[in-house]
Amino acid sequence: MKKILLLLMLPAALCLPAYSQTTFYTVDQLIETALANSADLAEKEAAWKASSYRVKEAISRSAPTVDFESNLSYITNPDTLTVEAGALGEMVLPGPLVISMPEEDVVFEMTGNTYYDFKLVLDQPIFTWGKILNSIKAAKEGAGAALEDRGKTEDQIKTEILINSHVLHYLKEIELALSKQNELVKRLEGIASDSLSNGMILRTEYLEVENSLRESDLAIRKISQQIKSTTLNLTYLTGIELSPVMIRTEPLETGDRESWENLFGKALSENRDLAMFRHKVQADEYKKKIRKGEFYFKPDLAFHMELGYSGSLFPFIQEGWEDDDKGNLTLSLAIRSPLGDGGAMYFAGEAAEYDEQASRASYEAAMEQIEQFIRQSLMDMELNEINIDYYRERLLTDERIIEQKEKEWLSGYGDEKEYLKSQIDMYARQVSLFREMISLGTTGFQLDHITGSVKQ
Repeated sequence: MKKILLLLMLPAALCLPAYSQTTFYTVDQLIETALANSADLAEKEAAWKASSYRVKEAISRSAPTVDFESNLSYITNPDTLTVEAGALGEMVLPGPLVISMPEEDVVFEMTGNTYYDFKLVLDQPIFTWGKILNSIKAAKEGAGAALEDRGKTEDQIKTEILINSHVLHYLKEIELALSKQNELVKRLEGIASDSLSNGMILRTEYLEVENSLRESDLAIRKISQQIKSTTLNLTYLTGIELSPVMIRTEPLETGDRESWENLFGKALSENRDLAMFRHKVQADEYKKKIRKGEFYFKPDLAFHMELGYSGSLFPFIQEGWEDDDKGNLTLSLAIRSPLGDGGAMYFAGEAAEYDEQASRASYEAAMEQIEQFIRQSLMDMELNEINIDYYRERLLTDERIIEQKEKEWLSGYGDEKEYLKSQIDMYARQVSLFREMISLGTTGFQLDHITGSVKQ
């Protein structure tokens, strides 16, 4: 019988490890999974790679271009040359004979029915008023902006994972504190119910306790919804289905607290948005130079070479093609200068000027917003830390009060209701402490993101 039970339990035992392999996720694992599954990051990665190839494309425009052109024709009525009879005069022979030259019309075929035209063309830019060089520089700035945009998306994903994990940790702590508080309120409601039955309290006093219990139940439901919502955020970010119990949370540390000057200095050098704006400003400046170089009466110079063959014989295949002397090599200095286009070049130049001004204004506005955010964040975090210190000190006092109320109740001098209320107040302050921790950590991680100090 024991052997049969063991055989029946064996498949179930073998199945157990399969359910425990991917049950829990640490914060680092969540970040790694989110980065691997992020469609936004994949889009930014592709955009950066595309911009890198645009740089190579711009560089290649300074190299010579080589083109091959061909024209293969069959002519049903080729050109001919006709020499009419007597066109060359007369020839006098001995005697009375006189012969016309030629004696009859002679027709010469100028070409055959086939005609082949092959051409190898090489163009090399020589002088373009900096358009090619500035195009290369603008493309490099565009690639730099795309790389910063990719980094910004990656940092944003990390920051959101850190914030949601941090929030989830303290929401669980709040849920635990509220659950313990709820048990105490239930006990208090039971005492009030007995007191009401015995006529020791008024109906209004009981209803007040009953309302406190309802408020406690409602608070637990709200915090449960917040936990689910935060877990859904992590599910969306990582691309995997998560539940609160699957996420291993712990208190997370933000970056070291520094002065406003140091944080703003970090933001100026490390902030991804500012770096993107700097690249955009430079790119727009180079584009403006391109427009200035592409203006009226500014000629571009280029070396132009053509190596061609035109004839009725296919080269290298039909015999005698080289005797036709139909090959030709042409070397040219090509000059191109725009003279007029209805003002399009002028308007394009003006637009480029204002594009650069707009980019610089956006950069200045971004710096002002970052400065304001850092100042506000430091003030908020300072207030959070003051409140945290207060609640921690107050909780120490609450512990002493609870001990005193417990002794009074057990010795018969005190009331159990007072003992219960002191514990309820303590858990309420615990909840307030945890909410301050949530606010402090959230602001801290956002500040790390702004200053380019996101966990790598």
